[in-house]
Amino acid sequence: MRLLVEGQTALQGTLRVPADKSMTHRALLMAALCDGESEITAPRVGEDNRSTARALAALGVELAFADDVWRVRGRGAAGLVPPSTPVDCGNSGTTIRLLAGLLAGAGVPATLAGDASLARRPMGRICAPLRALGADLAGELDARARELPPLHIRRGGFRGGVIDLDIASAQVKSGLLLAGVASGHSVTLSEPAASRDHTERLLTALGAAVATTRDLKGRVRVELAAGAALSPLAWRVPGDFSSAVFALGAALLVPGSKVTVCDVGVNATRTGLLETFEEYGARCVVREWREESGEPVASLTAEASALRATRPGGGALRVDGDAIPRLIDELVLLAALASQAEGETLVADARELRVKESDRVAETVRLLAAFGVQARERDDGFAVNGPQALHAAHVDVSADHRLALTAAVLALAAPGESVLDGFEIAAISYPDFVAALTSLGARLRVRDA
Repeated sequence: MRLLVEGQTALQGTLRVPADKSMTHRALLMAALCDGESEITAPRVGEDNRSTARALAALGVELAFADDVWRVRGRGAAGLVPPSTPVDCGNSGTTIRLLAGLLAGAGVPATLAGDASLARRPMGRICAPLRALGADLAGELDARARELPPLHIRRGGFRGGVIDLDIASAQVKSGLLLAGVASGHSVTLSEPAASRDHTERLLTALGAAVATTRDLKGRVRVELAAGAALSPLAWRVPGDFSSAVFALGAALLVPGSKVTVCDVGVNATRTGLLETFEEYGARCVVREWREESGEPVASLTAEASALRATRPGGGALRVDGDAIPRLIDELVLLAALASQAEGETLVADARELRVKESDRVAETVRLLAAFGVQARERDDGFAVNGPQALHAAHVDVSADHRLALTAAVLALAAPGESVLDGFEIAAISYPDFVAALTSLGARLRVRDA
């Protein structure tokens, strides 16, 4: 699919974005561990979440989607059935890592596989801590001794316990907590910084005893009590902040624009980009804040702004350290904003970008170059000096859905018509992106490649 984008047309209006993908994954998996029927309203229905739903169906879970509601009949961990063939997790790293924890805790033997892209993504980060707590699972080792899919999970062995993690990872943390719920054992883990806490919030809402504390060194400790029994779920999934940022980012960059995105999840472990907006001097306002089933929700309004990438007293604006887990999925878009901000933006401590759906460090620098922006690639991030003049581009964006969406933002900000090949990849996280931007006044045309 080829997307043609006419740049510098003001965006105006209000929209709703797809439901949060991370929360939808977790809601489906936890519903399978409940005893009874759960209803998940307005869920994400992109391909990654469908991978989770198909995986659960392969494990014997009864679920159906109709009228914008997933209905899931859970029978607890004991109701999961060992699959007769490998479980296809598609392109979803969240599906395979969280499901590995759930199955290892439940003691259900299975092989978890995925597409060619997923088969290159590292799994040692979830397998090693699960093994440390007694689980019997392993991936396939490549020539560099990295543990990759498919993952082979064997019956029994998970005993729970205490473990310290070297990196802050919501997927690893969630996999361990789901293993604890599925096994009935307690799990206590610590991580060096706060990662997104959707799993802890939802488990608490469903009746599990979960406690979170932080020590004087900033390490976060999460404790799941033994014997967690989950009540059936009835929940409306908030809008996805990681999808909302593309419309908000375009509004900041395109002159004359003002866009409101309604009913967005604004969990503080996910909204680090809003803090960067503030540091940039962006005109972005949070309204109608409230909580729904333990998750904060609000409406966000952004309008065209002159951005500044300087710390008080001078120097580059650094995005690093504890901030990275709270905006890891938004760093590609941040690079686009940095290209139009006065001063230098330096992203560090983000090596995880190298092992996403693509090498997002290298691909981000390549994408910026296509639009006329020079950036410096670093081992653990990138640096961008701005503002730099944008020009229209003809670029292949098929490597990664977030790169494709960021390319559309750059194209909206650049003069002239840009051509984005392979834009169908954007449907992984935002199937209706073209329609959403068109509703705001963007001039977009879709052509066969």
